Amino acid sequence: MLCRGMLIVALLAPAALAGPEAARVREVVPLLASAEVDVRNKAQWELLGLIGEAKSEAAAKSTALDVIQEIARASSEAKLGVDPKFFAAQLKRVKTVKPKAWVDHFLAAPEDVVYLAGTVPNRFRGAACINEIAVPVGNCIARFIQRTEEERLRARGITTPPGMVLVPAGEFVTGSSQREIDYCIKQMEGSEGWTKYPRWRTSDIAEYRSEVPRRLASTGTFYIDAHELTNEQYRGFCAASGYEPPTSTHLGVGQSGGFEPFFAFFAWRGSPPTYPSGHGDRPFIFANLARGEAFGTWAKKRLPNEIEWEKAARGIDGRVWPWGSSFDKQLAQTPERQNQASAYASDYLPVVSLPEGQSPWGCVQIAGNAWEVALPSEEPEADREDGSRTTTAEARPKCVATSKGGDAAHSVSHAGTNSRAARRKIWDSDIAAASYATFRFVRGVERQDEE
Repeated sequence: MLCRGMLIVALLAPAALAGPEAARVREVVPLLASAEVDVRNKAQWELLGLIGEAKSEAAAKSTALDVIQEIARASSEAKLGVDPKFFAAQLKRVKTVKPKAWVDHFLAAPEDVVYLAGTVPNRFRGAACINEIAVPVGNCIARFIQRTEEERLRARGITTPPGMVLVPAGEFVTGSSQREIDYCIKQMEGSEGWTKYPRWRTSDIAEYRSEVPRRLASTGTFYIDAHELTNEQYRGFCAASGYEPPTSTHLGVGQSGGFEPFFAFFAWRGSPPTYPSGHGDRPFIFANLARGEAFGTWAKKRLPNEIEWEKAARGIDGRVWPWGSSFDKQLAQTPERQNQASAYASDYLPVVSLPEGQSPWGCVQIAGNAWEVALPSEEPEADREDGSRTTTAEARPKCVATSKGGDAAHSVSHAGTNSRAARRKIWDSDIAAASYATFRFVRGVERQDEE
């Protein structure tokens, strides 16, 4: 009888690739290790495109299995140190995925396939299953490129800072399709929040529409915190730097849409002010731009822009949430996970909780728990899904910052929509003191090189 360890080895044992695109898979996978970003971009889109162009679910699964096995082999040969259990889990995920629908009209070009893959998450009725098959492939591509880039940087004497993860340079799918937004709006109609606060409906719809179009974007290489900033980390910053900690007078009573009783529970009190007992490992939720800039300067980090944050949250393949395109209430701290209909009964978790819902790069609780601050991004022209060109600023209300990732405090009906990686909560002035948002900082490789 095979033990668990032997079974994993058996799953990953070298075997002849069996899919219809096996030969091409063998040719393309090594290109993921290229030092040239353009080469890696083309390789990742071709591999995902091979799955997207499959004529049947069986063919898509067969190709996905081939890609994962070939990446596992290349990772082992390069001694990248990826746990074989990781690849075994991705193989199992491909084999056991049970999509609710099959979309067989994908476009021919690999770079266009990603616009259709996962257009509608299962929560919003009938996702294209191609995305759920592609998600474990996207996980493997991200892990392989990340580890390869870490090795290149290590050769230059640059190591990943403690508590941070590396997000390599390259393209990824950002934004949402109009079809996805239409489903989000339909899902939210009649919800508690929109019924009780009509202004939320107006602002939410404008924010949803600003996510369009689903498009390709690109970032450089950067590091990002694996976890949200904790109360204890912020207290330590205030103690070391002399920066004024938040107090109950900073709650912005009357400005947070009726949520003051909830946030008052988390207020900092005492002399010197400090967080509630037992909440040192919870996220610091009284973010504003001044506090973000001050902490970032002190820690030799900075706030991420939206494109950096979104890439850190969703990987490369266009998935809707960090773990995939089917909402799973067990993977993010939202009211839905807590089975709470009211925000007042919600709570924040320690930032290290729910690692099973982490992003492909290793960002934990980047969906749910607390909103996270990101700065607006200036993007070049992007491809619309109908083939026309646009600047993303066309549909976007002016903002000085956004909150990303959703939180534990909104009503259940918001859970799936707010925690989508593309969701952007817009601030048209500096973030309120009672913002119920936290920070997750980034650092450029160049800065790490200087140190």
